[in-house]
Amino acid sequence: FGNFDITDPSSFLTTTVAANTNYARYRRATDRKDQLAAVRFDGVYDLSQTGFFRSLNAGVRYSEHTRKTDLANNGDVNIPIARDGMTAAQIVAQANQNCRLAFPASEFMTQSSTNIRKWATFD
Repeated sequence: FGNFDITDPSSFLTTTVAANTNYARYRRATDRKDQLAAVRFDGVYDLSQTGFFRSLNAGVRYSEHTRKTDLANNGDVNIPIARDGMTAAQIVAQANQNCRLAFPASEFMTQSSTNIRKWATFD
């Protein structure tokens, strides 16, 4: 995605560069399910009666993340199909234009080392 700009809503049009088209179609047609499980135990043992050490703190945390992806459901079919006298590209372009929103947060991820602070947002 060399020139793919996540802040530009027009990057998600099917009429732009082929790499962008494939990305948008992949995101639309891929079914993803995430599951996150975590357990945490913390304990404090009071040693205040025994001298130099006042307490002993210990903790254990376990987490597991799974992602299930159904990549077989993208038969490389145009999404959406042409209708009402409009091509698939025209339908997507119209939805892209009509559903754009301003990025809803300010100072998003400012404490992060990433340079991503916003992206294209649609209703």
